[in-house]
Amino acid sequence: MYLTVLENFKFTFGITLHQMETYLLLSAFLGFSALMAYIFERVGFSRIAGYIITGILFSIFFAEDLKVNTELLNFFSDVAITLLVFEIGRDIGIEKIKKMNLIPIIILGFEIFFAFLFASLSGTILRLNFLETMILAAIASFSSTAIVFRLLTELGLSRKVRGEILMVMVLEDIYAILILAILPNLKFGTLESTEILKLLSISIVVTAILIVAGVTVMRRIFIRVVEANESGVAIILGSAFLFAAISKSFGLSPALGAFAAGIALSAHPKNLEIGEYLRPLREMFLIVFFVVLGMEAG
Repeated sequence: MYLTVLENFKFTFGITLHQMETYLLLSAFLGFSALMAYIFERVGFSRIAGYIITGILFSIFFAEDLKVNTELLNFFSDVAITLLVFEIGRDIGIEKIKKMNLIPIIILGFEIFFAFLFASLSGTILRLNFLETMILAAIASFSSTAIVFRLLTELGLSRKVRGEILMVMVLEDIYAILILAILPNLKFGTLESTEILKLLSISIVVTAILIVAGVTVMRRIFIRVVEANESGVAIILGSAFLFAAISKSFGLSPALGAFAAGIALSAHPKNLEIGEYLRPLREMFLIVFFVVLGMEAG
């Protein structure tokens, strides 16, 4: 029924999404996403499912038209991931990292073990080669940080439990960096341990520098300048994107820089209050991210 409305709109007025202004495209995205999220929530499903289904439906009925706006939508998705990882760093905080126990590490270990066990069995049945089996194992061991974070928010779990789960997500991201370094070497039948160690060392050093700079220099600036208002949010977001840009300039994921900036903000006395200011912005970008995710799946 809802797709019929969109189709009637498309053909009655004789326009396509290619001819729509960017504002109208975003209006259609957000409006239809809200409608689908409401429907899915009413029948007992997560709102995330509504967003993803929206993307799938848009990719089916407006496939050619959406290609024109691919760059814009991908940009919004990148911003969503940056804000999400920044929020995770802010939520976990430097104190939780200092007090981190073995539980997240053990959980990650079990994830990797069962993922490789599943991949080995599947690879044997499907007669996959070694590289294909390793890729399957890597895919099976990863979780979507965005989806997990959104589900944790909807479930309303305690901050302690949420922190433990998010810590596992952070460790998964570090593990993903190592896997991405290993797989290209496996393709050519070699495993350059020096390259892996080099990438790991750079990641640790750059992340450590960003965290130290954030906790020392940026923390003092935040405490003196940043307040829980619009100006404070602008300064914080600017810092998050700056840290992400620095991380990217070293060939690393921008998420590492954003995470470090979030760690820096966690030391702010009004951390929780500032987080409430950031939530609407983060949620809006995440909606676009999930819709784009659905488009890619479709």
